[in-house]
Amino acid sequence: MAGKLEGFLAFWWDDNAKLYDLFACFNNPLRPCSLRGTAHWEGDTFVNDYDETVDGKKTAWRDSFTFTPTSHTLIAAMDMGNGTMRPLITTRGTRRQN
Repeated sequence: MAGKLEGFLAFWWDDNAKLYDLFACFNNPLRPCSLRGTAHWEGDTFVNDYDETVDGKKTAWRDSFTFTPTSHTLIAAMDMGNGTMRPLITTRGTRRQN
């Protein structure tokens, strides 16, 4: 467990690129907010591809979001160096009842 993750994500459609852009803010004091890749739909999964520096090396990451009417799941996966994406973080959220 990495601890409590707090964040904010904003997606918007770029009609020229035909992709979604993503702006993300998390409780990381070194880099709290940044543009974070481009996203698209793969069937019912919303996929965001982006790069992060890991051990001084640019590394490909992929966030995959799945949704139900009352919840969502986010799986963050990292390229292991051979094109294989390894899931490292799974986050689940549940819609609060009013």
